[in-house]
Amino acid sequence: AGPGPGAAAWTFLRARVALLQGDPARCYSLCAELEGTAATARLLGLRLRAACALEDAGGAWQPPPVLPGACLPGRVQLYLARDEAAPAADLVGAHARLHPEDPRVCWLSPAFWLEPVRGWIG
Repeated sequence: AGPGPGAAAWTFLRARVALLQGDPARCYSLCAELEGTAATARLLGLRLRAACALEDAGGAWQPPPVLPGACLPGRVQLYLARDEAAPAADLVGAHARLHPEDPRVCWLSPAFWLEPVRGWIG
């Protein structure tokens, strides 16, 4: 159960491969493309490593403020404690688009817990 890898997750993987193959310019451009989709700490770390490997270390790029991935459960819990389910779902969804392999995505997704319950009730 849970989200499968979509286009953004495959692009993130291509960016990682590009950096490992010694093509930091391609990695940097792929990360820049993904940053508009969902900025995560892992994405920004990858883009920063690519920028450091380039002669021009990113120019005037200012990374957006993001919290570490370890803060994801606490942020979701805070939203849910405030009875704000929509921002919690958006946060989990944004993380799931780039990192569907992360087990926190399944555990924090309301669909992971609610779909089986709805199936039992229905």
